[in-house]
Amino acid sequence: MIAVISRWEPDPQIAAVELRFWKQLKAFGISRLIFVPVKSEYSQEAEQYDNMVDALNAVKGNRVFLESTGQKGMADLPPRDEDVVFIFGCSPRNNLQHALPEETYRINEPVVTDMYPTCAGSIALAYWYGQ
Repeated sequence: MIAVISRWEPDPQIAAVELRFWKQLKAFGISRLIFVPVKSEYSQEAEQYDNMVDALNAVKGNRVFLESTGQKGMADLPPRDEDVVFIFGCSPRNNLQHALPEETYRINEPVVTDMYPTCAGSIALAYWYGQ
């Protein structure tokens, strides 16, 4: 099982596009797509929780916090035959306060950037599937 938890981008236009991108990425086997905080305009389209703690408590599996300062690289991702929860921040906010150090992963970038969650998710899922 693959679950994704992502913080909504604060800009409503970006959030709408973000939801469409994540729906396309479900082709990688994502079973649950969860967002925080709740945005009423997406109540019929997405599973949502008021805060990250509630969202994290709603899923089981190896937690993978993708952060630019993560301790582990993509080669250290959990095996594909285990349940995994990919957790993403948004432009203005990360999730490091919820992660144990051994749960943090990074995408090695030539220049550190704050990627949109869907960009980081695309890279991580493609890597995880051996692309």
